[in-house]
Amino acid sequence: MAELAIKNDFIQLLGPTHFLQNHKDAWLAHDIRMMEQTRQFLDQEGSDIELICPLCEPIDVLRTPAHRRAVIAPLKDAPFNALWLKVDNFGGDASGGKTIAYI
Repeated sequence: MAELAIKNDFIQLLGPTHFLQNHKDAWLAHDIRMMEQTRQFLDQEGSDIELICPLCEPIDVLRTPAHRRAVIAPLKDAPFNALWLKVDNFGGDASGGKTIAYI
């Protein structure tokens, strides 16, 4: 994907992601490692393409402070330029409480 992005003059690239089932999901560490490898490849190729980290998780993870901190902590040193929250169970029918939790 990174090669394709470079060849086609992309300015941003979504990092690899998996839906996190909960705050202890092992996929988060895997996705961060993959972003590190992608960033390393882009840097070696002299590319300034920005990486976006799509964080896919249930809204319950956001609502629970300890769970939220458990997800945020490993992201602090991850090599991305922007975070895109993709929150499960938060859509067009979201209640006011869900909206407040999301914000």
